Amino acid sequence: MSRDDLARLNDIQRALERIDAHLSHGELSNETVYDAVRMRLVEIGEAVARLSTDVTDRTADVPWRDIAAMRNHLVHQYFDTAFGIIHNTVVRELEPLRRAIGQLQRDLTTE
Repeated sequence: MSRDDLARLNDIQRALERIDAHLSHGELSNETVYDAVRMRLVEIGEAVARLSTDVTDRTADVPWRDIAAMRNHLVHQYFDTAFGIIHNTVVRELEPLRRAIGQLQRDLTTE
């Protein structure tokens, strides 16, 4: 494991925390909150795309490729992103990701 993997996991954790902070200021239907959350999802996807396979192979249940693909969609097809996709990601996908990131951080810091 490289130090870079732990740094990227920390980046993902911070982005998840920032999403929580954005949502504490309003609903996802608020344009400013929506835009801020989208940007953090881009950050998460960028960090995920740079994780080593040593890390991603530890948690096969996390859809790492889908997360990276979402980043590409958000960046390159900005105006074609349905609200429902972002909403579903926030409501259903972030908590399992948060748990996986926390476990990976613990694993890497004890190795």
